[in-house]
Amino acid sequence: MKFFDVAVTFTADQFQGIYRGKQYHEPDFAEVLKRAREHGCERTMLTTMTLEGAKQNLQAVREFPAMCKMTLGVHPYHAAEIYGQPESQYLNELRELGETLLAESPSPLAAFGEIGLDYEYLDRADKETQQRAFRDQLELAVQFQLPLFLHVRESAKDFISIIKPFLPRLSRGGLVHSFAGTKGEMLQLVELGLDISVNGISFRTDEQLEMVRNIPLNKLQLETDAPWCEVLSNDPKIAGYLETAKPLPASRKHNKFVLGQMVKTRNESCTIERVGLVVAGLKGVAMEEVAEAAWNNSSRMFWFVYRSQYTNFAKTLNTSITMKGTLILSGLLATTVSAHMQLNKPYPIRSPLNKDAKGEKDYSYTNPLSTSGSDYPCKGYANDAFEAVDTWQPGSTQEMSLEGSATHDGGSCQLSLTYDKGKTFKVIESIEGDCPIAKKYQFDVPSDAPTGDALFAWTWFNKVGNREMYMNCAMITIGGSSNHTVVDSEGRVAKETPKQALSQKTHTHTTNAKSSFDSLPDLFIANANQAGKCVTVEGQAVHFPKPGPKLIGKADGPGYKCADHAPFLDDSSDSATKSSNTSTSTSATSTTSTTPKSEKKPAVISTSSFTTKAISKIAQALATPSVAADSRVQSAEDSSNNQFVDHVGQWSCHSGEILCSPDGLTFAMCTNGKPIFMGSVAAGTICRWGAITARQ
Repeated sequence: MKFFDVAVTFTADQFQGIYRGKQYHEPDFAEVLKRAREHGCERTMLTTMTLEGAKQNLQAVREFPAMCKMTLGVHPYHAAEIYGQPESQYLNELRELGETLLAESPSPLAAFGEIGLDYEYLDRADKETQQRAFRDQLELAVQFQLPLFLHVRESAKDFISIIKPFLPRLSRGGLVHSFAGTKGEMLQLVELGLDISVNGISFRTDEQLEMVRNIPLNKLQLETDAPWCEVLSNDPKIAGYLETAKPLPASRKHNKFVLGQMVKTRNESCTIERVGLVVAGLKGVAMEEVAEAAWNNSSRMFWFVYRSQYTNFAKTLNTSITMKGTLILSGLLATTVSAHMQLNKPYPIRSPLNKDAKGEKDYSYTNPLSTSGSDYPCKGYANDAFEAVDTWQPGSTQEMSLEGSATHDGGSCQLSLTYDKGKTFKVIESIEGDCPIAKKYQFDVPSDAPTGDALFAWTWFNKVGNREMYMNCAMITIGGSSNHTVVDSEGRVAKETPKQALSQKTHTHTTNAKSSFDSLPDLFIANANQAGKCVTVEGQAVHFPKPGPKLIGKADGPGYKCADHAPFLDDSSDSATKSSNTSTSTSATSTTSTTPKSEKKPAVISTSSFTTKAISKIAQALATPSVAADSRVQSAEDSSNNQFVDHVGQWSCHSGEILCSPDGLTFAMCTNGKPIFMGSVAAGTICRWGAITARQ
């Protein structure tokens, strides 16, 4: 296991050997980092609280570049210092330092912060000053486009009110660190798309333990906040979770210091395993699962931040790259996309939210399907070994719930069932116009639904943002005739039955019932390179041509266009497609006058009318592609043909890298030396040279 300690205060007196204002021993941060590495902590982020502190942190990052990055910002404790100088001088100096450090490649900066609000210590800065400093620094953060490193204590309501309007302009999200608030406050912060990190201070009360227990794994990060916030191993509330903890090095009191040993009561990064053990124990999952999730979340957000200016990159391009017509796809940045939506009831296949599931977890579950269609259906998991998460009776009413914050102004969703591992999905309900604005939906299982093993699918076509298709699939036993251990989304064990492949199921319904269910319409598919070659239209909710037995809401226009015929299209799709694309009507193939009205087919729109265009000015300026010396180079033509996802998995890379597609619309993340395709970037952002930034 490996750990990323996202909060270490190097500037604290204790790491300089000073206690209560007196120097007791020499600075020993090199030994602190050595012990951290010996205990699996491979990366640390040094917290900046003041402008002067930033300069101290920079020295440490220069000395230990392989293990340390830093933040830049002013802690709410020091908010008054910003305005103690001539107007804007402090902020201007902060801006100048940030611009200088961001121009370096690699940049020592990983995040902007620590910024936020702290109403527990108002003697250091009053509420009005803290709020002013928070807003002023958020404006600066928008310019830098770094992930945020945030502080909130006894101030959640004002914190959320201030930060919420800024988040649409901060494409890389942020982390609320050292969080010790309530479960309700945590969920509000997660709803905004923010990650949460915890340390020993988060485990002091029962209320805090309940909060930690409910942090979604895909939003969790770990920290020590050294030299403070240690995990209290003698606390009976958490002692049982620490029984397997690795023994810590010997320690002495600060007045009996020995170089190479820990200092009693001074927290260090080597204790971060203990933070993870408490989290794992509270959540009832394996320690390895918590460590992997936290490492991935932290690495994607903070590590390898390469932020050279356009001109610097162009210089490098001219001097070190001789090929034409290609873009370098590799970039050493780990970042986040905004929190999209995912199914959390019933748990979908490989969901990181399902603590009872065995096997591999997908921590990129909020990502859409690949536009190449390589992971259709069900994110590529339809053939996983069947383990039902719930049992539904035909004719019963069930509830579906979703989580996430990036609803993209809603859109249209469909609910469907398949009994053949995703070869055919039958629509049981459609929701148009406001899905998934609500987070819970009730629906009816068809009374004639066949009994046996099925996949339940939730699909979503977002109204605003990149043209995407989201698809989550859950394994459901219909009718309870199969013999699996069924654990539902509430953690209840249902019953034991024989494991049975989907393709080998035995239906007990009548022939008429089968015919009735099979007559339900096929699932609508778009933006995934499948039958019909359909794409959705930006700003329009999809009006499904075949919505099935129940339709909630109704979209105004068709909201899609197709290049070919497909089972989920009907006669009305012909006129609907034309009306939504009058600008491309000349490329449509009209039915001839000899075709009977009943045989009228959907209009065929030329694919050239909506082929993805490369958006990089540099890519457009380069000439025709030539053979690249680096295998991690892809032409713009490959990208437009959706080949990036097919090629990127063959490359080698360094853990923590981001690999960008030539058009900047999709990316892959390197984990354990292997690129993992992550899907589309967030709406309004673009992937360029290792950085996902706001689109200009």
